[in-house]
Amino acid sequence: MTPARLRCAALAALGLAVAACARPGAPAPEPLSAMPAPENRSSGPDLFEREAGPPAPPPRAIVAGVPFVSWSEAARLWFRERDHANPSSHAAFLMVLGYWGQHWALTEDREAVRQWGMADARRAGSLDELKAFAAAGIPVIVDTALTPIAHPLRVDGPPASPAGVLGPLAALEAHPAATGPARDSLFVAFRVVVGYDDEARQVRLHDPAFGPAVPVGYDDFDRMWAFTDRAYIVMRPWDAEPIVEARRASPSYRPRTTGERAAEDFVAAAALAAIGQPAAARARLEDALRRSDLDADAEHLLRLELAVHRLAAGDAAGARADAERAAWLVPEHHRPWVLLEEVYRRLGLDEAAGAAARRAQKLLECGEAARGGAAGLRPLPEEAYDRIQRMLAEQLARHFFVTTACAGSDTIWLLRPLRSAATEPAPGGGQPR
Repeated sequence: MTPARLRCAALAALGLAVAACARPGAPAPEPLSAMPAPENRSSGPDLFEREAGPPAPPPRAIVAGVPFVSWSEAARLWFRERDHANPSSHAAFLMVLGYWGQHWALTEDREAVRQWGMADARRAGSLDELKAFAAAGIPVIVDTALTPIAHPLRVDGPPASPAGVLGPLAALEAHPAATGPARDSLFVAFRVVVGYDDEARQVRLHDPAFGPAVPVGYDDFDRMWAFTDRAYIVMRPWDAEPIVEARRASPSYRPRTTGERAAEDFVAAAALAAIGQPAAARARLEDALRRSDLDADAEHLLRLELAVHRLAAGDAAGARADAERAAWLVPEHHRPWVLLEEVYRRLGLDEAAGAAARRAQKLLECGEAARGGAAGLRPLPEEAYDRIQRMLAEQLARHFFVTTACAGSDTIWLLRPLRSAATEPAPGGGQPR
């Protein structure tokens, strides 16, 4: 899939028209290539004053009032062709539509989109194009590599040995997509540009995984952006100025949470390991784990990733401590038990290894049975609730949801609300799946 097709797929999955959208009833502009070339006047004064070029963007700008939508929030919602798109693309479009005061249902009606404004996928020559939009108060969606140094690889089938949660990554310059057109990875990260600062040499990104207004250096941003041929998407109404002016009084963006910063550390560590810096990867994870207010889910991921790196470095005892802690934090997931099987075998604990393998298999089978059972109804993703929310949801589920429990564990899968198996959720509007 080419970069252009990737961007078109993102728009098509959201029910939007791709290519430049002309204002209804207005004639299309004549392409520059069709216009006659000016005569060559190599001598004599110009008879007319030359038209000035567009003004340079100011040294800094911030697009105020762009709502933030996280990756996990978007993953819980139902959208057109949601199984073929990355949740970060849904999050990015929700942010931009929310800024313009539009409901998600707008994307279900292409004629309504044309009447409302424009939705255009483009490739930029430089960051200056994005600066011009930000200076005008227009947020822009960009699709980029996951990190400035490495990007996940598409892998068919399970890995041959325990791997980190993100799976294998490759350095950007060595990535198979770096020299070819097949940039169709579901791991491409969609982000929203909400500002820049020339003095600090930083762009500000609403990153669905890492939080609102994340500062990213110009060089790092360009490395990530160049991976997709500097693709971006603009959505705006025909008359944007009143909304932009109203948004200028919005409060500053909130600080990033500890969990969002931990997510950035988690991904950065995986990228460092991918480019041959395992010691730096372990140090990044250890630093992240020193935060005093980590929630259970964030610590689970960091511990599990650190266990993988310790095992790769030959520290099976250290890997055991981290993997067991990860399993204690989130006992209902199979992934720490898959790793513990390998850890126990390396420590010569064959009986414990067999028990870990059986537990991992039971939890995996239970999850698959819940996904395929109950007359074909699928469960809500386990990440949809923190622990307190899950307890409340389980109580509500007794009356409003189909539930199933894993034999031999305390896992309860929450399925869709009671309904006919043939009934599909109505499109649009962000309905839970």
